[in-house]
Amino acid sequence: MTRGGAPPAGWPLLDAGRARAARRAMETRLLDIARETPGLVDCHALEAHRVGGNVHVSLHATLEPDLSLTRVHDITEELKFRFRQAFPQIFKVSIHAEPRGHDRNDSRPTVTRAVVVGQAVPAR
Repeated sequence: MTRGGAPPAGWPLLDAGRARAARRAMETRLLDIARETPGLVDCHALEAHRVGGNVHVSLHATLEPDLSLTRVHDITEELKFRFRQAFPQIFKVSIHAEPRGHDRNDSRPTVTRAVVVGQAVPAR
């Protein structure tokens, strides 16, 4: 949204209220699709934005922490496919995959130890 609550430039040529409602409806349906996707535990921070004539979608996807990178890739590719089936105008989907139990408020990488001048010291 832009300042004042107006939809971004290029959103469907509807009045501001109808454009917001259309975007919310799309985001709600995308969340439903994501939550129905096998292997996906949950999702959050989903946003859909129109850029030119295309729609870009971004979201955070929660998956089981013991999945292989290949399996995570397969699940997220399936999710992108399902999104585009439902909304062919989607051009780009950005998915931030995170393991279940990941603290959403802590974006720092997990460090178990640090090496200083050849000595292992406990991480803070």
